[in-house]
Amino acid sequence: MNRFTLIALVGALFTPAVSHAQISCTREGLNAAVDLYIAAQTKGDTSGLPLAKGLGYVENFKAVNINEGVIKKPMKIDHQRSLLDTTTCQTFTEVIVSDKAAPYVLGTRLRVNHGLIAEIEMLWTTTGYWGFNVDNYLKYSTSEDWD
Repeated sequence: MNRFTLIALVGALFTPAVSHAQISCTREGLNAAVDLYIAAQTKGDTSGLPLAKGLGYVENFKAVNINEGVIKKPMKIDHQRSLLDTTTCQTFTEVIVSDKAAPYVLGTRLRVNHGLIAEIEMLWTTTGYWGFNVDNYLKYSTSEDWD
């Protein structure tokens, strides 16, 4: 094995693997951010999200430690759809979880900055909140056309 091959092999072993999809302010980049968010919410694991240092994380209008947030709760998502704003580099995603034991409706805004998620703002509701009925929400929301 020559010196060049050895250096290349050692370099490859110590180069961190790229684990995040390319996110940006394009439609494709914002869609990639949403896909990563949906995967994180499904697993209750944010390790796959490219989060900026100093991330702003807010739930129901209150700053929350992301490690204590609803985003860390694994959920089987029954319906989701997103709006992508390439001008402001933000997304809005509606998520409906109709699990009878733990139903949720989430509205999540992501703001992307320099290829990282800089802000996550989430409004959520569940059983016990005034007027909450996940079955009706799912029924009527899926009939809406957001095109």
